[in-house]
Amino acid sequence: MPKLSGALTIAGGSIEVANVGAEAGGAKLFGGASVKLADLGLQGSFALSPVKTLDKAGLVGPTTSSVTANLSGTLLAPKRTLDIANMVETIKVHALENEVARLEKLKAKQDAEAKAAANAEKEAVEDKARQELRAQQAAAKAAADAAAKQAAADAKAAADAKAAADAKAAADRAAAAPSQAPSNAYPPPLPNPPPVPASRPPTTPAPSPSTTTLQPLDLELPRYQYQLLN
Repeated sequence: MPKLSGALTIAGGSIEVANVGAEAGGAKLFGGASVKLADLGLQGSFALSPVKTLDKAGLVGPTTSSVTANLSGTLLAPKRTLDIANMVETIKVHALENEVARLEKLKAKQDAEAKAAANAEKEAVEDKARQELRAQQAAAKAAADAAAKQAAADAKAAADAKAAADAKAAADRAAAAPSQAPSNAYPPPLPNPPPVPASRPPTTPAPSPSTTTLQPLDLELPRYQYQLLN
């Protein structure tokens, strides 16, 4: 239901309606006017504005979209002019504010995206560097392990070669030992002495039975000297 409020004053040869306010259909009207009784001259203004904001951007609202109607002339021939300059300027200001806010949000979003991209690129570079470092460390470890394994194999081969050489030298010495006479070997035994010939007693004339005398035999045997084996 429409609401109407205001004050009516008749004084000094004029009728004045002040602070007239009316609200209906989502809009409100506020203003005042006066009429001079002498010549019915008319003067006043009324502002029409919405009760609430009508768009999401907030450009058309109670504080931005006010249309002012200025009254002049006479009561019998009134004149009306609309003043929308204030509304246009207010809408421009609010539009500029909204655009600045939008640009700030867009810049903040772009800055956040750029920062996220920079962080992602930095993380990718650091991750690549870590992977390269791990690869280098793995390659160095593999090279060290291979070198240690090769060194162990070379040492084993050298030990095996030395053992084989020592075994061959020992075998050669063992094979050559029987053909060489030791320094303290016993000399070969002396040959057996020749047999001693039996000596015959000298022939003497037979004595007479009455004068026969027996003479002792003097046998000289050759002497042989034997060398004992130590």
